[in-house]
This record gives sequence, C-alpha cells and structure tokens, in this order.
Amino acid sequence: MISDIVECVTSCTKLYHKESGNAVVTQLGTHAPGLGDHPFAGDTTNPELVDCHLVTVGINKEAAKAVASRLWTAITESSLDRQLLNETTYIQIGDALGSREAAFRLFGVGQALGWWQVVTPTAMGIGGVAGDNMAASGYVMLADVHLPSRS
Repeated sequence: MISDIVECVTSCTKLYHKESGNAVVTQLGTHAPGLGDHPFAGDTTNPELVDCHLVTVGINKEAAKAVASRLWTAITESSLDRQLLNETTYIQIGDALGSREAAFRLFGVGQALGWWQVVTPTAMGIGGVAGDNMAASGYVMLADVHLPSRS
C-alpha cells in the first residue's frame, strides 16, 4: 500500500530544490538553470507548481488525475487518510511513507487534485531564516483538507 502511494506520486511529479535565498528551483540530480530560466524549461507537460517551502513540486496534472483513484485506494487501505485529515506535517507523512521526498510529492499531488492546500511559512508571511527554520521544524503542512469519501 505504501509502495503504491510512493509509486503513484513519483509517476506524476518532479521535485525541485529551491536555491537558498531566491526563487530559482532546480531539478534534483541536474545542474541549476540560470537566473530567469523557467524551472521546467523544455517540459511539455506544463506542470502545476506547488510550493512546499523547502522544495517545489511540479505536477503533471493529467498524469495525477490518471492515478488519482489508485492513489486514493492506497491511501485509504494504509489508513493514511486519518493522518491527512488531521492537517499533518510533511515530517509525519514522510515518516509514514518512509520518505520526506514522497511526502512533498504527495502534498503537491493532493493540492493539484483539490484534496487540500499546502501551508508554508511563506504563505503565512514569514520569510527568510525564520521561515526556513519553521519549515525545517515541520511547518509545511496541510489545511482545508477535503478528501474523497471512502468507498
């Protein structure tokens, strides 16, 4: 079940690290684009970007819609939906999934599908070192959670 969640969110996302101090993001495992380059240059899927403060998640929304049913089934079978309803943090979900990277991907996919909103320190008006410290402490979380009903 957990492996299905990770597989689903990995299949429709790209994870980008933010460079310290600015909005430039880079795909994990590749070189940084120059300032002003769009982080998804050359990507024809026109991904939706979800800011998770420490990273930006690019979601291929069509691919996310295609795996949504399978993803939701895996979430409910693993009882992860109960944690998600508690407007949990990426640290808690990362522990459940065995990967904080997978948690960020899940947060992005869920927002793209309209299941919740990702709340970050920046969204609350807290930037700089204070915002980064809050995010590192787990203050990247879910709010306004509207999960599909259980079958």
